[in-house]
Amino acid sequence: MKSFIAYQLTPTFSNIQVSRRYKHFDWLHKQLVEKYSCVAVPPLPEKQISGRFEEDFILMRLRALQLWMDRMCTHPVIAGSDVMVHFLSCTDEKRWKVGKRKAEKDDYTGGKFFFTVTTPPHALDAKVVDQQMERFGRFVKSMDDSAKHLLTIAENGVRKYQGSFKKEHMKLGGSFIALAKSFEFDERPAAQPLTRALEHSGKTYEDIGRLFAGQPELDFKGLMEGLQEYRGILSTFPDILAVQRAATQKIQESAGRLNDSEMATVQSRADVITYTTQAEMSHFHEVRVGDFKGYMQAFLQSQIQFHQRVTQMLQETLQAYDQA
Repeated sequence: MKSFIAYQLTPTFSNIQVSRRYKHFDWLHKQLVEKYSCVAVPPLPEKQISGRFEEDFILMRLRALQLWMDRMCTHPVIAGSDVMVHFLSCTDEKRWKVGKRKAEKDDYTGGKFFFTVTTPPHALDAKVVDQQMERFGRFVKSMDDSAKHLLTIAENGVRKYQGSFKKEHMKLGGSFIALAKSFEFDERPAAQPLTRALEHSGKTYEDIGRLFAGQPELDFKGLMEGLQEYRGILSTFPDILAVQRAATQKIQESAGRLNDSEMATVQSRADVITYTTQAEMSHFHEVRVGDFKGYMQAFLQSQIQFHQRVTQMLQETLQAYDQA
């Protein structure tokens, strides 16, 4: 008997739950990429074949799909598209198949999508546009390199928190406890407070070690999820910019071969593609600023709470020596 994982989605516009498998997400992704060549549609999390029903993998892919869906549902073009609404709202198998065929036969996909776009009537300055596209291309490369580097640093940080940092604090705590055990041979009442304080110190450092091990789940995880998601988004922009670049090259190739009316048509079509690309670039920057502000605020707040907790624990163990 074949088994599969089903994901339950409840869109806010209907509050009606729908059930979707990974293959449905894969189909939706394919339709979005084919129709919207100017929109950054990030890749889905990879489909794992062997061991795909292990709990850790299920939870990880569920989280990745949730992030992907949230991203798509906040895009001003995709959120209201027919294919997205169909994906999120159809609960009937027969209607699903009808809507699926309709989406797959959409006449306005790829380059034809631009015929549905309305732009300002003003012609664009080719030199200014070239500078904008070149600068954005460099930005994409720079951000991707930086995100990749930060991910590596964060992954190393997680390993240290859960490995060497925890281990060293546990070892230090164990050493304090061992020292306290040796002090127990001194049975004089006056010596007991110091012995208890030392034991308290050891247990505190062991607890701090355990805090280190659990901390990445509270701060690094969210930051790393955001970085990984944005690397996926950034990976789509070279193709988006290539579409705009091809439209610009079409103008250059047509110069001298077409009459004024025909050139005006080619220029107008190229401007539509450029306006649409600029809109996607603007949307990306606007969302990016908000996202990374949120990522860093959450990371720093968690780090502050962590260090405050460690400080509080050390202060409490320090106070134990007041009676020693």
